[in-house]
Amino acid sequence: MKIVFQIILSFTLVGCSTIRQISIHKLEGKFQWSDDYGVGETIEINSDLTFKFSWAQGLMYGETKGSFKKVGNYWELNSEYQPDLQKFHLEIPPQTKQVFYEVLVTDIHSNGLAGSHCKSYKEGNFIDGMFSDEWGICRFSNTNIDSLAFDYLGYNEAGIKVESGKTPKTMIIRLKEDKHYHYFKEQKIKVLNYDKIELKTFFREKIFVKMKKK
Repeated sequence: MKIVFQIILSFTLVGCSTIRQISIHKLEGKFQWSDDYGVGETIEINSDLTFKFSWAQGLMYGETKGSFKKVGNYWELNSEYQPDLQKFHLEIPPQTKQVFYEVLVTDIHSNGLAGSHCKSYKEGNFIDGMFSDEWGICRFSNTNIDSLAFDYLGYNEAGIKVESGKTPKTMIIRLKEDKHYHYFKEQKIKVLNYDKIELKTFFREKIFVKMKKK
């Protein structure tokens, strides 16, 4: 019985070693994962160690490109572009004497976003809320606040801290469009065999199966 166990273990170790040593060149092709709710993802592996990941969720879809690199016995994926952590731009125009906070909400092209939702808070508690006027301007008469937040459909939300006597009374907030993409940063890819890989996307581990060439 002990000998049989050793033989099985030996074959298992050899198999794992072989899987780990499969080169990206032999994996060249397109792999697919999908579910029953119209959600689908593919990753195309190229022989020059680049990849293209595409996904679709109903009417939403996206694509990201990047490259592989070898790290020990594993391969890692890194997207060509990483998400922009700066969600908005804050500008301080020439100041005028006033007791209220006045904020102009625009897009990155300086177009005023009329109907933007503008909110003020104090120690995490909601104080006041309003919608920007036809030019994209919000005015906060209550200055006993410590933060402001702004959002507009299709754009990233902006938030700023307010310090009495330090924060300018007049500001311009330029919102950026909210683009929903999936990025990889040092993401490990697990090779199961020549036709299957395991990859974590959108916070879930998934099995991608190689698509047959037409």
